[in-house]
Amino acid sequence: MGNIESVSSVSETNASTSLNGGASNESHDGHRTISRPVLEKVVRWYQHSSYSVWPVIDAEVLVWRFADGDGYDTSIYCLATALCAATMAQLQLPPLIDDGGLVDCAAMASECIRVREESNYRENLDMKSILVSFFLHVYHAKINKRNSAMMFIQEAISGARLLKLDEWDCGTRAGDDRVIANDEILFTLLWVTESPIRLPERIYLAGNEYAQGLLELARLFAAFDSVSLKRSTGTLNPDAISVDCLTETEAALSMLSLGEGGRASVRMADYCITREWMRTIIWQEALSRQMLSSKAYAELLTFKFPARVSRDLLYSLQGFSESDLLPLGRDQVC
Repeated sequence: MGNIESVSSVSETNASTSLNGGASNESHDGHRTISRPVLEKVVRWYQHSSYSVWPVIDAEVLVWRFADGDGYDTSIYCLATALCAATMAQLQLPPLIDDGGLVDCAAMASECIRVREESNYRENLDMKSILVSFFLHVYHAKINKRNSAMMFIQEAISGARLLKLDEWDCGTRAGDDRVIANDEILFTLLWVTESPIRLPERIYLAGNEYAQGLLELARLFAAFDSVSLKRSTGTLNPDAISVDCLTETEAALSMLSLGEGGRASVRMADYCITREWMRTIIWQEALSRQMLSSKAYAELLTFKFPARVSRDLLYSLQGFSESDLLPLGRDQVC
Protein backbone atom coordinates (compact mmCIF):
# COMPACT_ATOMS: atom_id res chain seq x y z
CA MET A 1 0.00 0.00 0.00
CA GLY A 2 3.07 2.22 0.29
CA ASN A 3 3.79 4.97 2.78
CA ILE A 4 0.74 6.31 4.56
CA GLU A 5 0.55 10.07 4.90
CA SER A 6 -0.73 11.73 8.05
CA VAL A 7 -4.37 12.69 7.65
CA SER A 8 -4.02 15.76 9.82
CA SER A 9 -1.39 17.21 7.48
CA VAL A 10 -3.87 17.78 4.66
CA SER A 11 -4.65 21.48 4.32
CA GLU A 12 -7.71 23.14 2.84
CA THR A 13 -5.63 24.30 -0.12
CA ASN A 14 -4.38 20.80 -0.74
CA ALA A 15 -7.94 19.52 -0.51
CA SER A 16 -9.06 21.92 -3.22
CA THR A 17 -6.09 21.07 -5.43
CA SER A 18 -6.63 17.35 -4.93
CA LEU A 19 -10.29 17.70 -5.74
CA ASN A 20 -9.74 19.60 -8.97
CA GLY A 21 -6.81 17.51 -10.11
CA GLY A 22 -8.17 14.14 -9.05
CA ALA A 23 -11.54 14.24 -10.78
CA SER A 24 -12.14 12.45 -14.01
CA ASN A 25 -15.82 12.70 -15.00
CA GLU A 26 -18.12 15.58 -15.85
CA SER A 27 -21.26 15.85 -13.72
CA HIS A 28 -24.63 17.12 -14.85
CA ASP A 29 -23.74 20.72 -13.93
CA GLY A 30 -20.28 20.79 -15.49
CA HIS A 31 -18.28 20.12 -12.34
CA ARG A 32 -15.57 17.51 -12.36
CA THR A 33 -16.44 14.46 -10.29
CA ILE A 34 -14.46 11.68 -8.65
CA SER A 35 -14.36 8.61 -10.86
CA ARG A 36 -16.29 5.42 -10.20
CA PRO A 37 -13.16 3.16 -10.03
CA VAL A 38 -11.68 5.33 -7.28
CA LEU A 39 -14.93 5.33 -5.30
CA GLU A 40 -15.32 1.60 -5.72
CA LYS A 41 -11.79 0.91 -4.50
CA VAL A 42 -12.37 2.79 -1.25
CA VAL A 43 -15.83 1.25 -0.79
CA ARG A 44 -14.15 -2.16 -1.01
CA TRP A 45 -11.73 -1.06 1.71
CA TYR A 46 -14.74 -0.13 3.82
CA GLN A 47 -16.33 -3.50 3.11
CA HIS A 48 -13.17 -5.35 4.14
CA SER A 49 -11.95 -3.29 7.11
CA SER A 50 -14.58 -0.84 8.37
CA TYR A 51 -17.98 -2.51 7.95
CA SER A 52 -17.62 -4.12 11.37
CA VAL A 53 -17.25 -0.64 12.90
CA TRP A 54 -20.04 1.05 10.89
CA PRO A 55 -22.31 -1.83 9.76
CA VAL A 56 -24.80 0.42 8.00
CA ILE A 57 -23.88 0.36 4.29
CA ASP A 58 -24.35 -2.58 1.92
CA ALA A 59 -21.18 -2.17 -0.13
CA GLU A 60 -22.35 -4.44 -2.93
CA VAL A 61 -25.54 -2.46 -3.43
CA LEU A 62 -23.69 0.86 -3.23
CA VAL A 63 -21.18 -0.18 -5.88
CA TRP A 64 -23.99 -1.42 -8.10
CA ARG A 65 -25.95 1.81 -7.64
CA PHE A 66 -23.20 4.16 -8.77
CA ALA A 67 -22.08 1.80 -11.54
CA ASP A 68 -25.40 0.83 -13.11
CA GLY A 69 -25.30 3.59 -15.73
CA ASP A 70 -28.79 4.89 -15.00
CA GLY A 71 -27.61 8.45 -14.70
CA TYR A 72 -26.20 10.83 -12.11
CA ASP A 73 -27.76 9.97 -8.71
CA THR A 74 -26.80 12.79 -6.36
CA SER A 75 -27.81 11.00 -3.16
CA ILE A 76 -25.77 7.89 -3.99
CA TYR A 77 -22.78 9.95 -5.11
CA CYS A 78 -22.88 11.97 -1.87
CA LEU A 79 -23.16 8.83 0.22
CA ALA A 80 -20.25 7.20 -1.61
CA THR A 81 -17.95 10.22 -1.26
CA ALA A 82 -18.85 10.70 2.42
CA LEU A 83 -18.22 7.02 3.15
CA CYS A 84 -14.92 7.17 1.28
CA ALA A 85 -13.82 10.30 3.18
CA ALA A 86 -14.53 8.63 6.53
CA THR A 87 -12.91 5.34 5.53
CA MET A 88 -9.75 6.95 4.16
CA ALA A 89 -9.40 9.12 7.28
CA GLN A 90 -10.12 6.29 9.72
CA LEU A 91 -7.67 3.88 8.09
CA GLN A 92 -5.20 6.65 7.14
CA LEU A 93 -5.18 5.48 3.54
CA PRO A 94 -2.86 7.19 1.05
CA PRO A 95 -4.24 9.35 -1.80
CA LEU A 96 -5.39 7.54 -4.93
CA ILE A 97 -4.48 8.43 -8.51
CA ASP A 98 -7.48 9.56 -10.53
CA ASP A 99 -7.01 10.74 -14.12
CA GLY A 100 -3.46 11.87 -13.42
CA GLY A 101 -4.27 13.66 -10.17
CA LEU A 102 -4.57 12.64 -6.54
CA VAL A 103 -7.72 12.11 -4.52
CA ASP A 104 -7.38 11.99 -0.73
CA CYS A 105 -9.90 11.99 2.11
CA ALA A 106 -10.09 15.80 2.08
CA ALA A 107 -10.98 15.78 -1.61
CA MET A 108 -13.71 13.20 -0.99
CA ALA A 109 -15.22 15.29 1.81
CA SER A 110 -15.03 18.55 -0.16
CA GLU A 111 -16.72 17.00 -3.18
CA CYS A 112 -19.45 15.49 -1.00
CA ILE A 113 -20.19 18.81 0.72
CA ARG A 114 -20.22 20.72 -2.58
CA VAL A 115 -22.71 18.38 -4.21
CA ARG A 116 -25.05 17.99 -1.24
CA GLU A 117 -25.28 21.76 -0.70
CA GLU A 118 -26.57 22.05 -4.27
CA SER A 119 -29.15 19.30 -3.79
CA ASN A 120 -31.51 20.87 -1.20
CA TYR A 121 -30.97 17.76 0.94
CA ARG A 122 -32.40 19.33 4.09
CA GLU A 123 -35.87 19.39 2.53
CA ASN A 124 -35.50 15.86 1.16
CA LEU A 125 -34.33 13.91 4.19
CA ASP A 126 -33.86 10.15 4.02
CA MET A 127 -31.60 7.60 5.66
CA LYS A 128 -28.90 8.18 3.07
CA SER A 129 -28.65 11.89 3.89
CA ILE A 130 -28.46 11.08 7.61
CA LEU A 131 -25.58 8.70 6.97
CA VAL A 132 -23.83 11.31 4.85
CA SER A 133 -23.90 13.63 7.87
CA PHE A 134 -22.63 10.81 10.08
CA PHE A 135 -19.69 9.96 7.81
CA LEU A 136 -18.79 13.64 7.45
CA HIS A 137 -18.76 13.76 11.25
CA VAL A 138 -16.31 10.84 11.32
CA TYR A 139 -14.05 12.51 8.77
CA HIS A 140 -13.93 15.85 10.60
CA ALA A 141 -13.39 14.15 13.96
CA LYS A 142 -10.41 12.22 12.56
CA ILE A 143 -8.74 15.41 11.28
CA ASN A 144 -9.42 17.08 14.64
CA LYS A 145 -11.97 19.65 13.44
CA ARG A 146 -14.16 19.23 16.49
CA ASN A 147 -16.67 22.00 15.89
CA SER A 148 -17.44 20.75 12.39
CA ALA A 149 -17.61 17.18 13.67
CA MET A 150 -20.12 18.18 16.35
CA MET A 151 -22.27 20.06 13.84
CA PHE A 152 -22.45 17.07 11.51
CA ILE A 153 -23.36 14.54 14.22
CA GLN A 154 -26.05 16.85 15.56
CA GLU A 155 -27.38 17.24 12.03
CA ALA A 156 -27.53 13.45 11.70
CA ILE A 157 -29.33 13.07 15.04
CA SER A 158 -31.85 15.80 14.20
CA GLY A 159 -32.56 14.20 10.84
CA ALA A 160 -33.00 10.78 12.44
CA ARG A 161 -35.53 12.21 14.85
CA LEU A 162 -37.42 13.94 12.05
CA LEU A 163 -37.69 10.55 10.36
CA LYS A 164 -38.74 9.07 13.73
CA LEU A 165 -35.92 6.55 13.70
CA ASP A 166 -35.70 6.89 17.48
CA GLU A 167 -39.25 5.54 17.83
CA TRP A 168 -38.49 2.22 16.13
CA ASP A 169 -41.91 1.92 14.60
CA CYS A 170 -41.42 0.30 11.20
CA GLY A 171 -44.65 1.85 9.97
CA THR A 172 -43.31 5.38 10.39
CA ARG A 173 -39.96 4.95 8.65
CA ALA A 174 -39.43 6.85 5.44
CA GLY A 175 -37.10 6.36 2.53
CA ASP A 176 -36.01 2.77 3.14
CA ASP A 177 -33.27 1.89 0.67
CA ARG A 178 -31.46 -1.38 0.01
CA VAL A 179 -28.13 0.44 0.17
CA ILE A 180 -28.74 0.88 3.92
CA ALA A 181 -27.79 -2.17 5.97
CA ASN A 182 -29.12 -2.81 9.47
CA ASP A 183 -31.35 0.26 9.44
CA GLU A 184 -32.77 -0.80 12.81
CA ILE A 185 -29.49 0.19 14.51
CA LEU A 186 -28.91 3.48 12.69
CA PHE A 187 -30.11 5.58 15.62
CA THR A 188 -28.12 3.41 18.04
CA LEU A 189 -24.99 4.13 16.00
CA LEU A 190 -25.66 7.86 16.32
CA TRP A 191 -26.37 7.44 20.03
CA VAL A 192 -23.06 5.69 20.64
CA THR A 193 -21.26 8.37 18.63
CA GLU A 194 -22.74 11.33 20.47
CA SER A 195 -23.86 10.26 23.95
CA PRO A 196 -25.93 10.86 26.01
CA ILE A 197 -29.07 10.32 23.91
CA ARG A 198 -32.01 8.14 24.89
CA LEU A 199 -31.24 4.51 24.11
CA PRO A 200 -33.95 3.02 21.86
CA GLU A 201 -35.83 0.05 23.23
CA ARG A 202 -37.09 -3.15 21.62
CA ILE A 203 -34.43 -3.74 18.99
CA TYR A 204 -34.57 -7.20 17.42
CA LEU A 205 -31.02 -8.20 16.51
CA ALA A 206 -30.94 -12.00 16.65
CA GLY A 207 -28.23 -13.46 14.44
CA ASN A 208 -26.65 -10.09 13.54
CA GLU A 209 -23.17 -10.07 15.07
CA TYR A 210 -22.37 -6.49 14.04
CA ALA A 211 -25.61 -5.04 15.37
CA GLN A 212 -25.37 -7.07 18.59
CA GLY A 213 -21.91 -5.69 19.25
CA LEU A 214 -23.05 -2.13 18.68
CA LEU A 215 -25.91 -2.58 21.13
CA GLU A 216 -23.45 -3.89 23.74
CA LEU A 217 -21.38 -0.73 23.21
CA ALA A 218 -24.51 1.38 23.69
CA ARG A 219 -25.08 -0.28 27.06
CA LEU A 220 -21.63 0.92 28.13
CA PHE A 221 -22.60 4.49 27.32
CA ALA A 222 -25.88 4.07 29.16
CA ALA A 223 -23.98 3.03 32.29
CA PHE A 224 -21.57 5.94 31.84
CA ASP A 225 -24.36 8.51 31.51
CA SER A 226 -24.76 8.96 35.27
CA VAL A 227 -21.32 10.56 35.35
CA SER A 228 -21.25 12.24 31.93
CA LEU A 229 -24.55 14.04 32.53
CA LYS A 230 -23.41 15.32 35.91
CA ARG A 231 -20.03 16.39 34.51
CA SER A 232 -21.85 18.63 32.05
CA THR A 233 -23.60 20.43 34.95
CA GLY A 234 -20.60 20.39 37.27
CA THR A 235 -19.75 24.05 36.74
CA LEU A 236 -23.21 25.03 37.98
CA ASN A 237 -23.30 22.48 40.80
CA PRO A 238 -19.85 21.38 42.01
CA ASP A 239 -21.45 18.81 44.34
CA ALA A 240 -23.29 17.03 41.51
CA ILE A 241 -20.63 14.30 41.39
CA SER A 242 -20.03 12.50 44.66
CA VAL A 243 -17.60 9.75 45.66
CA ASP A 244 -20.47 7.27 45.65
CA CYS A 245 -21.53 8.35 42.15
CA LEU A 246 -18.04 7.71 40.77
CA THR A 247 -17.44 4.42 42.55
CA GLU A 248 -20.87 3.05 41.70
CA THR A 249 -20.50 3.96 38.02
CA GLU A 250 -17.02 2.42 37.81
CA ALA A 251 -18.31 -0.72 39.49
CA ALA A 252 -21.20 -0.92 37.03
CA LEU A 253 -18.80 -0.60 34.09
CA SER A 254 -16.48 -3.24 35.53
CA MET A 255 -19.33 -5.72 35.94
CA LEU A 256 -20.65 -5.27 32.40
CA SER A 257 -19.53 -8.03 30.07
CA LEU A 258 -20.19 -9.06 26.49
CA GLY A 259 -22.82 -11.71 25.90
CA GLU A 260 -21.82 -15.19 24.85
CA GLY A 261 -20.95 -15.52 21.15
CA GLY A 262 -22.54 -13.70 18.23
CA ARG A 263 -20.26 -10.65 18.37
CA ALA A 264 -17.90 -9.38 15.67
CA SER A 265 -14.29 -9.44 16.89
CA VAL A 266 -13.74 -5.79 15.91
CA ARG A 267 -16.77 -4.69 17.91
CA MET A 268 -15.62 -6.76 20.89
CA ALA A 269 -12.23 -5.02 20.79
CA ASP A 270 -13.98 -1.65 20.53
CA TYR A 271 -16.06 -2.57 23.58
CA CYS A 272 -12.99 -3.49 25.64
CA ILE A 273 -11.10 -0.32 24.72
CA THR A 274 -14.11 1.93 25.34
CA ARG A 275 -14.84 0.42 28.75
CA GLU A 276 -11.30 1.03 30.01
CA TRP A 277 -11.34 4.54 28.52
CA MET A 278 -14.50 5.28 30.52
CA ARG A 279 -12.98 3.90 33.73
CA THR A 280 -9.96 6.15 33.16
CA ILE A 281 -12.18 9.21 32.72
CA ILE A 282 -13.94 8.41 36.01
CA TRP A 283 -10.57 8.15 37.79
CA GLN A 284 -9.46 11.47 36.27
CA GLU A 285 -12.66 13.05 37.56
CA ALA A 286 -11.89 11.74 41.06
CA LEU A 287 -8.32 13.07 40.75
CA SER A 288 -9.51 16.53 39.68
CA ARG A 289 -11.82 16.63 42.72
CA GLN A 290 -9.02 15.64 45.12
CA MET A 291 -10.79 12.42 46.13
CA LEU A 292 -7.73 10.17 45.88
CA SER A 293 -5.96 8.68 48.87
CA SER A 294 -3.49 5.87 49.47
CA LYS A 295 -5.83 4.62 52.19
CA ALA A 296 -9.06 4.81 50.18
CA TYR A 297 -11.58 2.01 50.61
CA ALA A 298 -12.18 1.72 46.85
CA GLU A 299 -9.40 0.96 44.36
CA LEU A 300 -10.81 3.64 42.05
CA LEU A 301 -9.83 6.29 44.62
CA THR A 302 -6.16 5.24 44.80
CA PHE A 303 -3.20 6.38 42.73
CA LYS A 304 -2.66 2.79 41.54
CA PHE A 305 -5.91 2.63 39.59
CA PRO A 306 -4.49 3.63 36.15
CA ALA A 307 -2.06 0.70 36.37
CA ARG A 308 -5.01 -1.61 37.07
CA VAL A 309 -6.86 -0.27 34.03
CA SER A 310 -3.78 -0.79 31.86
CA ARG A 311 -3.47 -4.40 33.00
CA ASP A 312 -7.18 -5.02 32.43
CA LEU A 313 -6.96 -3.56 28.92
CA LEU A 314 -3.91 -5.57 27.94
CA TYR A 315 -5.51 -8.73 29.30
CA SER A 316 -8.79 -8.13 27.45
CA LEU A 317 -7.01 -7.41 24.15
CA GLN A 318 -4.56 -10.32 24.19
CA GLY A 319 -6.87 -12.48 22.10
CA PHE A 320 -7.29 -9.92 19.32
CA SER A 321 -5.16 -9.61 16.20
CA GLU A 322 -3.87 -6.49 14.46
CA SER A 323 -6.59 -6.94 11.83
CA ASP A 324 -9.21 -6.74 14.61
CA LEU A 325 -7.83 -3.43 15.88
CA LEU A 326 -6.99 -1.76 12.55
CA PRO A 327 -10.63 -0.89 11.62
CA LEU A 328 -10.84 1.12 14.86
CA GLY A 329 -8.03 3.37 13.59
CA ARG A 330 -4.30 2.90 13.21
CA ASP A 331 -3.75 4.68 16.53
CA GLN A 332 -5.23 1.58 18.23
CA VAL A 333 -2.58 -0.74 16.77
CA CYS A 334 0.52 -1.08 18.91
